Amino acid sequence: MRALVFLSSFLLFAAELHLGQVLLPGYGSSAAVWTTALTFFQLVLTLGYLLAGRFPLAAGRRTTLLHLALVGVPLLALPFHVLRFELPPVLGVASALTIAAGLPLLALSTTSVLAQRWHHLRRPDEAPYFLYAASNLGSLAGLLLYPFLIQRFVGLEAQAWAFVGLYLVFAVLHFRARPAVDDRAVPPGARPSARERFFWLALPAAGSAVMTAVTELLSEDAPTPVVWAETLGVYLLTLVLASGRKAFGPEGAKRLVGAGLVVFMLGLGLGIPKWVSADATKHAMMLGLEFGACFAAHWVLFARAPDAGRLSHFYLSLSIGGALGSALITFGCLAALQGVPYLWFDLLVALGLLFAAVAPKGPHPTRLILTMVAVMAFMIVARELSGEPKGRLMGGGRTFYGTLRVRESDTARALMHGNTLHGMEVVTVPGVPVSYYDPTSPVAVVFQSPRAKSVGVVGLGAGVLAAFAQDGSDYTFYELDPQVRPLAETHFTFLRSSKARITHVLGDARLTLQQTPEHRFDVLVMDAFQSDFVPTHLLTREAMGIELARVKSDGVLLFQVSNRLFRLAPFLAAVAQTHGVTARVRTGPKDGEGPLAEFHHQSIWVAVGTKESLDSWVPGWITPELADQVWTDDRVDLFAALR
Repeated sequence: MRALVFLSSFLLFAAELHLGQVLLPGYGSSAAVWTTALTFFQLVLTLGYLLAGRFPLAAGRRTTLLHLALVGVPLLALPFHVLRFELPPVLGVASALTIAAGLPLLALSTTSVLAQRWHHLRRPDEAPYFLYAASNLGSLAGLLLYPFLIQRFVGLEAQAWAFVGLYLVFAVLHFRARPAVDDRAVPPGARPSARERFFWLALPAAGSAVMTAVTELLSEDAPTPVVWAETLGVYLLTLVLASGRKAFGPEGAKRLVGAGLVVFMLGLGLGIPKWVSADATKHAMMLGLEFGACFAAHWVLFARAPDAGRLSHFYLSLSIGGALGSALITFGCLAALQGVPYLWFDLLVALGLLFAAVAPKGPHPTRLILTMVAVMAFMIVARELSGEPKGRLMGGGRTFYGTLRVRESDTARALMHGNTLHGMEVVTVPGVPVSYYDPTSPVAVVFQSPRAKSVGVVGLGAGVLAAFAQDGSDYTFYELDPQVRPLAETHFTFLRSSKARITHVLGDARLTLQQTPEHRFDVLVMDAFQSDFVPTHLLTREAMGIELARVKSDGVLLFQVSNRLFRLAPFLAAVAQTHGVTARVRTGPKDGEGPLAEFHHQSIWVAVGTKESLDSWVPGWITPELADQVWTDDRVDLFAALR
């Protein structure tokens, strides 16, 4: 029984990460892909618990056929085939997941509750919570193994076929575990009060809301399965600890968690260790806050857990609450806070729900943990605000693709996407390119060439590159987020003062480039970012094939790869080599160079083309080292690119 529960949960959560990874490229590598998918998975889990609580267990031909349909029909949907729908992104993600994986995920999600009902039939006097703990341990195993082992060394297609094989093992275990006993004489247990049912919903909703809000913040800079696995793993760990409270004593667990949070706050929250970077400190603070908040919610939840006869009702309420909490952050905050361009507002909403659910009934040690969580939340928000550019908030908002803010100081106006600068204009000299694109930057060398007449730019930002345009030139900007263009046109002068004829194309660049084969550019610039993260689906062998096909034979393909986390030039060089072209890299500008040096930001650019074209376009750029692996749509190993 334990093996069945462990395997089903392992497959369920590994499949979640796999499907999220498959979905990312089709939706611009937006962090919201995962939070939307997470809400979908929780809704499927709710349906699974609902089905498992009402599934007949009595021996007989009818029940056998129902079980055969439950685990056998999903095989028709395997291996996963994820489609992309031309719908609003939230509906597109939900539709793709429903068709590709709805049935297999539903079958897997019934297993934990079914197994506990089977155990209750065999041993009605023994609480089956150990099976719930085994289920969460299987989930943790899937979350840990996927980003650190499976994703690194197994391609997406092979992962899908491995899932088919393991699902067949699950189906065999399912039928072996079924008890041949009659369930009609099993008492249902005491009926819970309306107040109890409310807390069974509110407490898991609070924990899920905090987990989703933390995931939003952490994956804003790098939407990858590693981050998703971290936050979901912390959430599941608190469920394991809370559901197994009787095994090691409640007071011991409270002291352990309380002491851990105190040490965490003193060490990382105050930044005492000098070797811990600012990003790592923030990351650890967020995970620590999530752990404390979810542990408090789940501890109080399992203190109110019913006897074994009402387990189906309890777990159904838990899953409904989890889905509601995730939906509150993913959909509710996106709709209600469209004009609030800060994701930490979502965290405050989640923490408000947590305190409302836990504080009225939590014992004294739990309230102490909540106090620590509140202090940590204050520190996190303070750090976020201190990292903002100085000046007045002129405009912004949020969409499925992230948050955007325009800030203006006495000297400059800046466009922020998430935590990263995406364009700047100096107030005293409007229309002059600065930040990553100033006249001393590597990219300026290319645009100052009289040959740069037909230019494509993937990623609009503030429209700074339009300032380089020469008389009679044509610029085509490809932008995924519909909110970016209005901000660029309203708050910055680059587009309206440009000498170029400008065309705007809305949509994911890889898809729109593929759909416009008539476009052949002298220069094609890949300047797309998700906050500080370069979407990897634009850096693979297949993607570069599309991009090179849109560049003239004597033209140049440019990538901006400036970021804090990854070394991307070697991997672009390896991909370029597979297409029979070469890559060159340049970092700049130098500190203190030029009259607007204080507004210059260092940037890293990679040029791709034939040797002859690169000698002409980017003289003096150097050849980067060559990575020992080629990134493809099937496999991208970000661990190998970490700085």
